[in-house]
Amino acid sequence: LEGAAQRSWPEAVHEVCPHCSRRNTFSLQNRVDGNHLEYEMPVKSLCPGCREMVRFFIINAGSAQEGDWTGELWMHPSPSARRAKPVFDLLPPDLVGTYHDAIESYHSGIWRGAIGQARVVLEGVVKTLLSDIEGSPVDPRVSLAQLFDRLADKKDLATPIKDVSQVMRAGGNIASHFEAGREISTEMATEMLDLLDAFLDYLLL
Repeated sequence: LEGAAQRSWPEAVHEVCPHCSRRNTFSLQNRVDGNHLEYEMPVKSLCPGCREMVRFFIINAGSAQEGDWTGELWMHPSPSARRAKPVFDLLPPDLVGTYHDAIESYHSGIWRGAIGQARVVLEGVVKTLLSDIEGSPVDPRVSLAQLFDRLADKKDLATPIKDVSQVMRAGGNIASHFEAGREISTEMATEMLDLLDAFLDYLLL
């Protein structure tokens, strides 16, 4: 198509797959022609992880002579990326970092790591809240179950939130120990991060 050669577009897209929730690189190299640019037809690309089809739409493709690309790229289905809760000003920086690490582990398909980091965040949040309430550092030798009981007494936690903590403690224990025949699944990691977000919503946001 006349004019297509003067336009530019990304050769690859690094994004979370809407099918497997892993962050992968989708290749657009040698897949784009004039029809995709002029008529905004979808460019098809397979996720290198799960091999499911994703479609990209190139909107207002910029000129190759303009330097930084100025067009728009739409993905269908939309990426299923997890969005971190706004906890920057509510938790210590190292705990915020661990929370974001858990999300990155999740999108990298490291389910065991994501679950373990989510449990660390849970423990850190409980210790931070207790320390603020009691006015002194928490004894590191006290178990998470005991710490949560103390927090429940002081914060008057609802029963569903108590159940969340119990499930997350159990999930964290499963992820941190080897057991022959037990696999850490996508569903387990998803549930753990969903529960952690619910816990953060209830206690901090």
